[in-house]
Amino acid sequence: MVYFFQFSWTIILKALYIISARKKEKAWAITYLKNLQHQYQAQLDGFTFYKIVDSYAIFTPVICDAFSLLNARKTNRNERIRILHYFICSSIFDNFIDWNLLGEEELYKISFQPETYAAQSISEKLFIGSHLFLKSCVKKTNEYIEVTHKLFDIQQQSAQQFNANISEKEIESITLKKGGFSLLLCSFYFDREASVLEKNCWYALGEIIQLTNDLYDIYKDLQNGSHTLATRMKNIFVFEVYFKNLINQFMQVVQNFAKPSKKKIQFAVSMAGVSAFGLIAINQLKNYKNDENGSVDIKRLNRKDIIVDMEKLPNIIKWLYFVYKYGKQ
Repeated sequence: MVYFFQFSWTIILKALYIISARKKEKAWAITYLKNLQHQYQAQLDGFTFYKIVDSYAIFTPVICDAFSLLNARKTNRNERIRILHYFICSSIFDNFIDWNLLGEEELYKISFQPETYAAQSISEKLFIGSHLFLKSCVKKTNEYIEVTHKLFDIQQQSAQQFNANISEKEIESITLKKGGFSLLLCSFYFDREASVLEKNCWYALGEIIQLTNDLYDIYKDLQNGSHTLATRMKNIFVFEVYFKNLINQFMQVVQNFAKPSKKKIQFAVSMAGVSAFGLIAINQLKNYKNDENGSVDIKRLNRKDIIVDMEKLPNIIKWLYFVYKYGKQ
């Protein structure tokens, strides 16, 4: 009963805070990015501009502030600026790969030899500017560079996901490492140095977020011919067990924090909230299983069957249930 009241109060306060903070951070990010474009005397395309802004505006209050509050502090403006530059880098780098804008050699040079790279487009200039800015801000430069190399290598390997002969073990390795290393970078952008346990938490959360993104991108990935664990899914119950095991492992990491009970509950509920979105997508796919054993033919589903509407009351209720369940561990 005590946890129920703690959970309820945490959820209400968190929801109100995120709604308010997201609006403020979005407005700030738009202004900052416009000023940055003016500095470079060019403009990003609308899709990339708002991908950066929207990603930053939700990521900061939901995830960054959760890690900061765990240590009885707030994410300050300098840290928020770094997180925005992180999304500038990650969004533009995705474009380099997804839109075939740069070859493998160019990708390597712009990533690890940015000082001598002859940038041509606004995207290249912005990427280099943000990349060098972030590198100048981190304290453990060697460790940071090591993580960027690992992320680069796994992003290069992700091209194999367009090969129909790729094994599920290879897909799993690429998926988890890509998500893990991507989010681990964020741990370097805070003034307070992250502990080993915190870095493990960032990495594990990244794994879950990547797999969740794949669940929400099933239709797009099928159209693009990209093979993910979600598009390869044959049995929804087996996939559900796999995903829940990842969450359980992640929440065990969360529970290892030696923090006051109140702060740990707030952090656990926040992390469970992020993790629960994947379970909502899985729950929806159960409606289209072929039999009681859980077999499912993902390729036969229509786009409307796969899209998850989180504004629907049943989905909100299920989300709250999952957050309550996994935040309690």
